Amino acid sequence: MKSNKRSSPANIVFHLLVVAAMKNGQLVQADSVTATNGAPIDLSKELEEAASLNASPGAKKVNDWAASDPFVRTMTVLEHGKIVSSYVRDDVDPEVPWQAWSTTKSWVSLLTGVMLQDGSLSSLNETLGDIFPEEESWAEATDTEFRKAVTVRELLTMSSGLVPEPWDLNNTEADMAEALPGGDSGGGSLPDALAFPLIGEKGKFSYLGISNIMSYVILERTGMTPRQYLAENVLPDLGIDDSDINWWQNADGVEYAYHGIELTPEQMAKFGQLYLAEGATGPGKPSLLPAEWFKASTSAQLEFSVEIFPGFTMEASYGYLFWSGEGEKFFRNPNIGKNTVWCAFGAGGQDICIDKQLGRVNVMQRDFDPTNMMANGLGAAVAMDPTLSFEVDDKVDEDDVGVKDSSGDTTSASACRRNILYPFFSSTTLSLFAFLVGW
Repeated sequence: MKSNKRSSPANIVFHLLVVAAMKNGQLVQADSVTATNGAPIDLSKELEEAASLNASPGAKKVNDWAASDPFVRTMTVLEHGKIVSSYVRDDVDPEVPWQAWSTTKSWVSLLTGVMLQDGSLSSLNETLGDIFPEEESWAEATDTEFRKAVTVRELLTMSSGLVPEPWDLNNTEADMAEALPGGDSGGGSLPDALAFPLIGEKGKFSYLGISNIMSYVILERTGMTPRQYLAENVLPDLGIDDSDINWWQNADGVEYAYHGIELTPEQMAKFGQLYLAEGATGPGKPSLLPAEWFKASTSAQLEFSVEIFPGFTMEASYGYLFWSGEGEKFFRNPNIGKNTVWCAFGAGGQDICIDKQLGRVNVMQRDFDPTNMMANGLGAAVAMDPTLSFEVDDKVDEDDVGVKDSSGDTTSASACRRNILYPFFSSTTLSLFAFLVGW
């Protein structure tokens, strides 16, 4: 078997509770629900700016927070399909795609739903053995029977029993290089991808920061690479030209499944709006997928807790390559309800978050901060606060909004940094943890 040095950071033991699953692995047809968030907007057009853009108390709060953090590149909030808040750092061109890291996973989740819709997949319960029956595909793998029994559903929920290797501190630069375009991070070929993860315990949440198995599932079943399949089936509905995005490829010329997509803030916001509207892409247009897929993707398929530092336990929920959790313990904001905000997270603070109850989408793009590489959710802790108003005539008590620390600081990025995860890690650990994982 080929030696695999490509690995995400050291394993952490998670406790899991399976709380929901789609019936028999099938995609169930359901009408898209848009009443809560108004009529569906036409996602093939540019997003519309609200009349109160950047003028409301909420927008001022969000923009002030973003401006206080020198690492934030862009921060966007949509409410009911319109841009109500938009921050762009002076040195950033929002038309240039930015690396979204593990946000890529959530786009691959969407493509999995498309495969169910067009019949390329018959069920989420299909196994890797069903999809790759040729023995040569497994030539580099050990424990092949275990691997062949892994289902697509388990890959989407990180409960397959395929687990990351411990991080090799003596091989960091090489590991990083292998994740760049033309590398073999997560598998540089189909046999390599199927052999890459180690074997753990099936049914336990174990986050794979890198893996290209789903890239090859898409290629095997559709005859197209993930980017080609996205360009044909999704991007036109979002008004995005394939030439306007980037997506890194591995040594085999196939896009990485779990990292590598590069997007603009508006492209990320349209993805979030698509999930907020449960597949509705515009008035009179058919839904991209049945609403049930979007509901299942952003529902707690798994709930688990993890002690990430002695005495500190983080509780989280996981859908189909989407994150959520209880507001105080996950977003560090007690105003946010459990599993009301769902996010696609990428390393260093590349976020696409939605709240169906509020009708909001929040997008953050962020430079890497060596002291806070797990910056995910910082912006959502502010933008998704239900006490925040994006109406120009409404008033809000700013002391009630956002994350608080012992000093009473609620508005600044430093308050969020003091409260969301990073105090429990050294900067070295954070840098290693986040590079390929990015949630």
